[in-house]
Amino acid sequence: MYHRLNQHLQINMVKDLSTEHAVYSLIDGIVHTWNSKIHVEGFFCDLAKALDCINHKISILNLQYSRLNDTYINCFKSYLIIEDRKLIH
Repeated sequence: MYHRLNQHLQINMVKDLSTEHAVYSLIDGIVHTWNSKIHVEGFFCDLAKALDCINHKISILNLQYSRLNDTYINCFKSYLIIEDRKLIH
């Protein structure tokens, strides 16, 4: 499932929005700023529990907007329902 979803997103979504690209851009910006003798500060958040903090209905709508196959969307819905039940108990 990962490979098929990844392939779909690579074909149908904007390129260069990967985590690797974001990290590269961040480091490049920091190095450029240091080289310009400008003070650099950073603020970082641990997003390990990010799934618990997002609106699942909006997430599903975003998946539908990305033209993802209904089979995959239903799989994500099923997963999110299970996660929601874990939060209740």
